[in-house]
Amino acid sequence: MTIAKSVVTPVLTALVAAFLLVLPARAPAVPTPPGAVHAWGGNAFGELGDGTTDAHRAPAPVPGMDDVVDIHTGREHAVALREDGTVLTWGSNQMGQLGGGTTGGQRPSPGPVAGLDGVTMVSTGHYHSLALRSDGSLWTWGYNNVGQLGDGTTTNRNRPVQVSGTRTYAYVAAGRDMSYAVATDGTVWAWGRGDDGQLGDGTLVNHSTPVRVGALTDVVQVAGGRDHGLALRTDGSVWAWGWNAYGQLGDGTLTDRTSPVQVLTGATMLAAGAHHSYALRSDGRVAAWGRNYRNELGDGTSTQRTRPITVLGVSGAVTIGSGRDHGLAALADGTVRTWGHNSSGQLGDGTLTSRSTAVAVPGLTDVVRVSGGAEFSVAVAATGAPPEPSGTAEFRAVSGASGNASSVTVAVPATVQAGDVLVLFVGTNRLATVPAPTGWSLLGVATDGSDLRSWAFTRTATGTPGSSVTVVLDATSKVDVSLAAYDGSAVTATASRPETGTGASHLSAPVAVTTPGSRVVHHWVSKVNEVATWSVADLVPRRTGAGSGSGQVVSLTADGGPAPAGTWPARTATASVASSKAIAWSVVVAP
Repeated sequence: MTIAKSVVTPVLTALVAAFLLVLPARAPAVPTPPGAVHAWGGNAFGELGDGTTDAHRAPAPVPGMDDVVDIHTGREHAVALREDGTVLTWGSNQMGQLGGGTTGGQRPSPGPVAGLDGVTMVSTGHYHSLALRSDGSLWTWGYNNVGQLGDGTTTNRNRPVQVSGTRTYAYVAAGRDMSYAVATDGTVWAWGRGDDGQLGDGTLVNHSTPVRVGALTDVVQVAGGRDHGLALRTDGSVWAWGWNAYGQLGDGTLTDRTSPVQVLTGATMLAAGAHHSYALRSDGRVAAWGRNYRNELGDGTSTQRTRPITVLGVSGAVTIGSGRDHGLAALADGTVRTWGHNSSGQLGDGTLTSRSTAVAVPGLTDVVRVSGGAEFSVAVAATGAPPEPSGTAEFRAVSGASGNASSVTVAVPATVQAGDVLVLFVGTNRLATVPAPTGWSLLGVATDGSDLRSWAFTRTATGTPGSSVTVVLDATSKVDVSLAAYDGSAVTATASRPETGTGASHLSAPVAVTTPGSRVVHHWVSKVNEVATWSVADLVPRRTGAGSGSGQVVSLTADGGPAPAGTWPARTATASVASSKAIAWSVVVAP
């Protein structure tokens, strides 16, 4: 049914509390190592996966689930991706959302999704589920009353069906009755319920096949709440659209938006709740906005916010999640913080007391993923994790410049502190000569075999206010310079890889990580004849660079981590413009 939202009455508020679902989205940050699933909170539908319907207020393992690389929670069900690319589900099956070929009832223990393999990512809606396969195709199952499965019908499905069209995708997420996906070209697409503008296509119309969300480009992640959507672009900016009765769009108003509006910058990950939103900032803090009647914003109050504020008690976060009315964050040290509503023990602190600031969840270590449902929570804790490192290398700031010049000066960001590790990448459209800037050490130089050349340098920051670095070339060239700063100790490994063929996707070189907690910095540089946009699925984009005209140099700087000891595998960045002239760097910064 459709409920008018122009006036929020007590009756509507009660309905929202009773039927609402919140859905977190996975970060495009670092690949999750295989881990064991832990769950806590309400369990009336078997959503804790332990074979019972008994609730518990503290985390407990989900039996047999020790090789999970992605997990998401719907209103009362969970979907987990195993390391081998298969999918398991448990909990409520009211609308066939478990995907096992039946509809109705519940399954309190994990079971397979019928006929689905080769999966790289999963997500959940209120009563529907989604899976992204390695070939870029999307598969959905469950409730489909408004077309949220995207197969061109409104027929419920208890087995996976493919989303209509031949478009390929790199990221998937869902809201209550709508679905979102980022295409491999960085655009965003949506389908399902649209009566509050939650499809972002400028209309209030439901769609059973994908429609484009506004004019967004360079998007790396999306997230969906009850009736609003969020998108994160490569430049760290956050955009929102849909229902806004509680300020959940974060643009300072209570006005619904049928097209995306910008909210903030400096973000690395998103999660959406019922009527609230979260963004993980690059400094490890969590921003929150929207409804706060159940302390879901974690700012020590129950005051609704139409602009982002900071969750109290969370620092050094590396991944976030949201339940219907509660939030979760996993920190760099592997512990978990929660806040908000706690009627069923979904905060995991052993109580039923709601929290207006974040509290620690006892008994969890090495956590790499968190997610929340209506009144329960799950976490993935890495199995076989190395001993806890003494620290982690954290991103500090980035700056850069592009142009046609014989020298380029780049300011060191004001947030850089003395002792930080600076990494400088330079790319030119000709076989230029670039000596190491004063005080910098050469990490390497690479040529694509034609006329594209790139350098990597490093030094320790002095912390001098207003400092900068000048790159001097032997002659005027089209040049791009990117400077990334990290709170670390030193660069321990560097690898480069020139392009070996023609295409839009460019592969980096694998690199050795000797110190757990290191961060791996990737940089791609390419020579093209037009401005290019970039997408990368499993790293955090930090900066894109572009010049102008024919033969311009374009670049992407991104990173991942904290990384375990071992071989950090190659990563692929995809540009909107194909080229045979590209170079990729992998640089390890130790904590």
